Amino acid sequence: MGTFVDKAFTPLLLECTRLLEYLASITPGFTKVQKVLNSVKFEGDDYPSIPGSVKSVALTAVLHAMAGIVGQEISEMKGQKTGQITVNTDQVGLWLETPMLVFVNGKGAAELIKSGEIASILPITDKGIFDSPLRYRGWAMYQTKTPNTWYQIHTSLTPAPVFKALGIDPDAPGIKTKDQAYAHIQDVIRKYTARELEMIHREIGACGVTCYTPRTWKETSMGQSLARHPLINYEKQNYVPETPPVPFSTSNDKRPLAGVKVVGLARVIAAPALCAGLAAFGADVVRVMSPHMPDVS
Repeated sequence: MGTFVDKAFTPLLLECTRLLEYLASITPGFTKVQKVLNSVKFEGDDYPSIPGSVKSVALTAVLHAMAGIVGQEISEMKGQKTGQITVNTDQVGLWLETPMLVFVNGKGAAELIKSGEIASILPITDKGIFDSPLRYRGWAMYQTKTPNTWYQIHTSLTPAPVFKALGIDPDAPGIKTKDQAYAHIQDVIRKYTARELEMIHREIGACGVTCYTPRTWKETSMGQSLARHPLINYEKQNYVPETPPVPFSTSNDKRPLAGVKVVGLARVIAAPALCAGLAAFGADVVRVMSPHMPDVS
């Protein structure tokens, strides 16, 4: 988060409580009532389910808690009794793997993929972007020619242009494993400085970023600009006519967003995950997908 440096081990649940209070304090319009914040219960292991220096598990758990609080407020506005907000940190930390937790007719996702049955249930939308170890390792961090500096390449959904710009054959023969693929890409990336990699990616309009330390990130213009904004923000848009308030619908579905309709015109991770969250809160979500564009969600 850039707001707190651990000098000793902090159990995950305690860190979630700290982050919830911090994000509540800097988020416009979000409740600052301590009783409400204290009512949220975090449960799970003291250690994150996905280890790392970035507190992704704690942050994800807290964002779930904040969504729960907003849902609770909506339910109370509708005159409905609400219950305990409980967030399991072990589960929310694995949100990116939720597609693999799906069961259809008693069969898990891995079994459905192995048997080929998944093709008859869901459209295959990734269009082969992960079909080889080399393409799979197109999303990873690599050491650069710049001392003590790593670079995150992100070949995204079209690996070939990025690989070619870096001088890597996207279909290089003889690479059978992901470890071999990583080593092959690392040998090439190590020839470039971080700045050279930034320029290569900028010229072809591709994703990629130098991996900064907290100190060096704060020294960049982007880091300084983002520091002026809260993590979660919104503002009223005045360039469109105001619409009158719409009353909440009434139904037997007591979830806070029951009766709300959402059209999802997005792909990959962030927006589909958001739409899934809205659906969990009761919204009717219609997702529109292009048959011609790859998608991994």
